[in-house]
Amino acid sequence: MADDIFTVDYLNNYLRMVEDTESPRIFHIWSAVFAVSCALGRRCWFPRWPNPVWPNQFVLFVGTPGTRKTTASGLGKHLLKSSTSVRFAPEDTGFHRQGYVVALQGNASSSEQEFLAAAENGTRDGTIASLMDLAGVTNVPDEYMNSQEITAYSDPADKHHMVLIASEFSRIVGQSNMAMMDFLGGRYDGEDYDYQTKTGHIKLPKTLFNMLACTTPVSIANALPPQAGGQGFLSRIILVYGAKKYKMVPRPEAPPEEYESMIKDTLANIHTNMSGAFSETDQAKAFTDDLYRHYQIEITDSRFAYYAERRDTHLIKLAMALCAARDSMEINLSDFEQAHQILRATEIGMPDALGEFGMNPLAQLKQEVLEQLRVTMTAHTIEELLTMFHRDARSIEIQEVVNDLIRMKQVTMQTSTRGQRLITANYTKQSTEDAMMRTLKEMMDK
Repeated sequence: MADDIFTVDYLNNYLRMVEDTESPRIFHIWSAVFAVSCALGRRCWFPRWPNPVWPNQFVLFVGTPGTRKTTASGLGKHLLKSSTSVRFAPEDTGFHRQGYVVALQGNASSSEQEFLAAAENGTRDGTIASLMDLAGVTNVPDEYMNSQEITAYSDPADKHHMVLIASEFSRIVGQSNMAMMDFLGGRYDGEDYDYQTKTGHIKLPKTLFNMLACTTPVSIANALPPQAGGQGFLSRIILVYGAKKYKMVPRPEAPPEEYESMIKDTLANIHTNMSGAFSETDQAKAFTDDLYRHYQIEITDSRFAYYAERRDTHLIKLAMALCAARDSMEINLSDFEQAHQILRATEIGMPDALGEFGMNPLAQLKQEVLEQLRVTMTAHTIEELLTMFHRDARSIEIQEVVNDLIRMKQVTMQTSTRGQRLITANYTKQSTEDAMMRTLKEMMDK
């Protein structure tokens, strides 16, 4: 990378480390931020009445297949595993929250585990069996249930803090699973987990999750019910849209050791030495107060109304990570300014990340048609689109989808000299990615 984008060396070194990878830069930026948030755990917070703001993040990498989402998320996981002792939650629990509860307990007694399994589904025998088969549905269950690892993890504040990184978001939430979304929402907020029935009681104090997962715009519509926006779960998530590959790398190689070593040293230092409350300078406080009163989010999509209300919290979480990455716990003006710019850049792609979620019954088809036009970057005739998607919908529905896209000015229809109706996407993935990076570079151009 020719020029530094950030004033934080950690982020610039991270981007140098991943220069020869295909993942979009915006994925790596958020992977770097997420790693710091995980290293901070539950030991650190930003004081705000009545509830503190924890540094954890819920991040979704969204893009079409092949945009190297898991490359970026997997590198972040590797760096955390090799430089910190954070605990990783199982990626797959069969869509049941009791798997995560058992992982949070770490060395729970067998009777407690049985109780949780039975309480989850209301029947004792069947769910005990499913819990005992947990090793069959989690990727690396021994890592999370080994009592020796819990003993080695010495900081009491992080006892019930876990990191959840999944290559597929649907492995976490399943399909329209509101119970799982409620559970994850409580872990985002740092709440105690308190489960009471007539026969037993399980209480896990001070729980906290960091979550990073990968998905596609089409999969979001399948995984989340329309009410997920109003329920509050969606507003807790940073949707990071990877518009296109950064560049083509036929033979990827391991990252340069010098940069990887610097990143690991930073994460290890944060995880080992930082604890307590963040503070802020007077300039930083004045900047955020002004943003809170006057800044209007640049997303005009009504589906992000709840996200806009929670943006101030996302800003603080991001500023904490940037502050910690420069080895400080006093947030300054630059931390908040860069956090604001990173959010602005990310928000450019959020409507595309969400796709047609929550819009109408033909949302999935509409998203698939739009993605096809953007990926190919060529004009298609109506007849070609009917042929491509004839197995997914009736001809009249495909025509309705195209008409909706034209009305929304996402595509344009023109008539060729031979009388054919040609459909073209109004902008490509290139323009979205470029707009994100231009917004980030505004910081260094000031």
